[in-house]
Amino acid sequence: MLSGVFDEHLNRQHRLSYFVRGPEWAFAIPQGDLDALEEAMGRCATFWNGVGSLLVPVTRDGRTPRWVDALLRVRPVDACFLHQGLSEAAQQGMRERIPDATPIWDGFDDHEIHPLYFAPPAVQHGESKPPLELPQFRTASLRRTALAIWGFIPDPDLPHWHERYEVTTAGGEAAHGALLRGQVEGAGNSPLRLGARHMGTVAREGLSEWPYIWVLPTGSFDSLLNFWNFRARLLSQTRSRAQVIGLPHESLHAGQLAALADWLPRTPESHHTPDVFISCLGRLHDEVRTALANVPLVEETEAERRFQFGRGASPNEPPTFAFLPPYVGGHFIRGTPAATIVSFNNGKSSLALPAPPSFDIRTFARVRLVFRNLPLPLPVTPSTAQLVHPNAIARDGVLLLTNAQSDEWNFDIRLPTAGQALQNWVTDKGFALTRTQDGRDADALLRRLGGLDALDVLADPKRLSLLRALAPSSRVKLAQRLIAEAERADKQLDEATVTEWLADLGLFLEIEARTADDIASRMGAGTSKHEVFNLLAPLVEAGFVRRSKLMRCPQCRFRSMLDLRELDETVRCRACGESLTLPVVDESGNREPANLYRLDGLTARVMDQDILPVLLTLRAVRPAPQQADQFFAWPGVELAKSNGNPVDIDLLVSNGTTVWCYEVKNNATGLKSTQLRRLIDLASEIDARPGIAALEGEFSQELSQKVAEANGRVLTANDLLT
Repeated sequence: MLSGVFDEHLNRQHRLSYFVRGPEWAFAIPQGDLDALEEAMGRCATFWNGVGSLLVPVTRDGRTPRWVDALLRVRPVDACFLHQGLSEAAQQGMRERIPDATPIWDGFDDHEIHPLYFAPPAVQHGESKPPLELPQFRTASLRRTALAIWGFIPDPDLPHWHERYEVTTAGGEAAHGALLRGQVEGAGNSPLRLGARHMGTVAREGLSEWPYIWVLPTGSFDSLLNFWNFRARLLSQTRSRAQVIGLPHESLHAGQLAALADWLPRTPESHHTPDVFISCLGRLHDEVRTALANVPLVEETEAERRFQFGRGASPNEPPTFAFLPPYVGGHFIRGTPAATIVSFNNGKSSLALPAPPSFDIRTFARVRLVFRNLPLPLPVTPSTAQLVHPNAIARDGVLLLTNAQSDEWNFDIRLPTAGQALQNWVTDKGFALTRTQDGRDADALLRRLGGLDALDVLADPKRLSLLRALAPSSRVKLAQRLIAEAERADKQLDEATVTEWLADLGLFLEIEARTADDIASRMGAGTSKHEVFNLLAPLVEAGFVRRSKLMRCPQCRFRSMLDLRELDETVRCRACGESLTLPVVDESGNREPANLYRLDGLTARVMDQDILPVLLTLRAVRPAPQQADQFFAWPGVELAKSNGNPVDIDLLVSNGTTVWCYEVKNNATGLKSTQLRRLIDLASEIDARPGIAALEGEFSQELSQKVAEANGRVLTANDLLT
C-alpha cells in the first residue's frame, strides 16, 4: 500500500473537533394505539434528548408511512425500540428497515442522563428556586396533548424536582399559560425542554432558520404524532431558544399567549420575513389571526420569505407570522461541541479532552463522545472506527460511549495508515481490494519523488513530447511492429527471423539513451538543441531523466551505459571485469563522448504503461497549497465482489470525507460508454463520486453529461496541464 507521500497525517498537530450528545432513538408503536403513544412520549420525558426521539407508527402487517424514511435521512437513529404491542409482522418489518431494532425493556434507559441533571443547581437555604408549573387539564385529549408538548414527571421523581424547583400546579385557563411557559427559555421549565439542552446544531445541510408554532387541532393519534416528529427533526437550533412551540387549539381562546413575545428571537441588526411560521389546519387560520393579534403578532403581507443581517437591518415591529405547512430541511447533527489541539506521533495520541465549556455534568450516566474531524484518509467505517479505538463505532464520526464528565476525558487513540484505511474502507463496503501492477509502479515513483510537487515539471506539452521521444517502444507496440514486419515480408515467424529483427529494433528490454540532437530530431521540426537542454534541466533535476555516457570495452567489445554517478577515471567492464580508463574521445576519434539522456527506469515503465496521464490527473486534483484540506490518493485500484467482475479504478482520491473514482485515458476517445457505466455504478455503490480524465482529446457530450448527472467531474488536457 502507498505510504510515506500520503501518510503525513500520522505525525502532526491537529485541531480536533468533538462533541457530546444524548441518544438518537426511535420508538416503533402500533398504528393508532393511543396508549402506546402515551407510553412512548412519557418515557421520552425521562432521558436526555428524549424529545428528539422519532415515533414510528407501524401497521399490523409491518408497513410504515413513507415519511419515516425522509425523517431518518434528516437525522438517523442509533437504535429503535419495539413496543410490546407490535405484531410479529410489524416487528420484522421494523428490523428490515432499522437493523438495530430491538424489543423495549424496563430500564432500557437506566444509564442515560436524566433531564434533571441539566436543571439549575440546588439552591442554598434562603434562596428562591426557579418556578416549575405543572399544567393540569380536565379532558383526556388535552392531557395527551400536554404530554406531547410539556412532558411527564413520574411520581417517584417528584421529590427530586421539588429539590430544584418551586413546583406548583396550574389548572383551568392558567394551565394553557403554564404549558406555553414550560416551552419558552427563561420563562418556565418542563422535562422535555430540559431534555433538549446541549443538543444544539453541530453540522447541518440546508436547515430552515425559521421557528414554528404548531397548533394541534385535537389530541388524536395522528395529530400528536405528526407534531412530535416534526419537532424531533427541527429541534436542532443555533440559539438556546426552542425551535418549535406547540399550542393546543384550545389555547387560542385562553388568553395565555403573552409568553410568545419573549420567545420570538429579536436579534439587533437582523430581519426575518416573517419572524415565525404557523402550522395549522386551514379552518383554524382566522382563530389563529385573532389570538395572535393580542400578543401582538400580525400576519406578514409579503409573500417572499427572506432574511437580512447587518447594518440597517432590524426586527419587525410588531413581529410577523405566515402560514406554512410543516417543512423539514436537510441532514443535521446535534450536540454540544468543543475543540482542542492534539499531537500525533506515528499515528498515536494520548488524549486529554476537556469537557465542552457549558457541559458541567458529572455522573456515571453515559454520554456519546464523537470525534468529528479526525485526520483519517477515508470516511469512517466500522473497521476504521475500531482501529481508532477498540470500543468505538462509526456514527456521526468516531463515537465512544463514556461517562459524563465535567473536567476531561483521557484515553489513547491511533490513526490508520493510508493503506490500512483503504483496506478497511473497501472491505466494509463489501468488496475485495487488489492493487494493480500499474498502481504499484506509480506508488514506487511517487515514493521516490518524495512529494507531489515534483509532478509539476511534467505539466508541460513540450516536456511530455521530450519524454515520449526518450520512451522505448512499448511491449504492445513492439509486438505490433513485429507482426507488421512479418506480414510485409510475407514470412513465417521463426527464431532466426525474430532474432534478426530484434537486433535491428534494439533490445526493447533496455531503456534507450539519446543525445540532445537525437531528441530534437525526434521531437520534430522547429525544436532546437538549445530548447532541448532547457526542457531537460528540470526533468533531470526531478529525477525523471538521467544523464549517461556510452563506453565500449576494448577487450570484449561489450557496450555499457554508465550514469554520471557511476563515472570515474577508471571503471570496470560489466561483462569481462577488466579495468579500463574512460575514453577521452568517442569512437570517431574526433569528439568528446557525448552526454546521453535516458528515462529513469520507473519513468520508462510509467511511459510504457500509459500511467503518465494518471499522475497528471493526481496532480490536477490535489488541493491548492493555501488550502488546508487533507489529500490521499491510490493509483491503480481494483475492486471486486465475490459474485462479480472486478472493476479497475485508475485513481482513487479522498480528502477524508469525499471519495472520487477516476477513469483516466491517454486519449478521451478511448473511453467507452460501457466502461463509464461500470465506473458510475461502482461509485454509487461505494458512496463515491465518478471522474474521468484524458491527456488528449475531448470526451463526447453524452459521456460528460452522464458524469455530471452522477455529480462527477470531467478533466481534459487543459486541466491536467494547467
